[in-house]
Amino acid sequence: GYITTNINVGANYADIDTTPYVEYTINFTNPGTYYIHLKMNALGDISNSQCNVAMDNEWLTQNTYGLSCSAVPNWHWVNIYYRRSLSCDIEGAGEHTLRIYMRHDGLAIDKIILSDDPTFTP
Repeated sequence: GYITTNINVGANYADIDTTPYVEYTINFTNPGTYYIHLKMNALGDISNSQCNVAMDNEWLTQNTYGLSCSAVPNWHWVNIYYRRSLSCDIEGAGEHTLRIYMRHDGLAIDKIILSDDPTFTP
């Protein structure tokens, strides 16, 4: 199954302090740069297309312009944010917290991949 919110209920969260999110604790064995890939679908229509991402409470995407998918109604992998790969720097091995914040209602996320290979394509 995938995670999603209700479709087309008019929710659009521009205030990150009140935005619903899902949280994942990830145990990294090696420090380094990791590239984040999300398998996303904008259920309903293209206006359901964005989320914001944070690692250890540091924003990787900006509030107003989140990570966005553009193909409706197809699942596809997304990791480009402002013409660059979405990535995070992990400074030490151990547990770190990835959060995915809802930006628009109806966005669905099926899979998340973190890779230390900048050329990796899911």
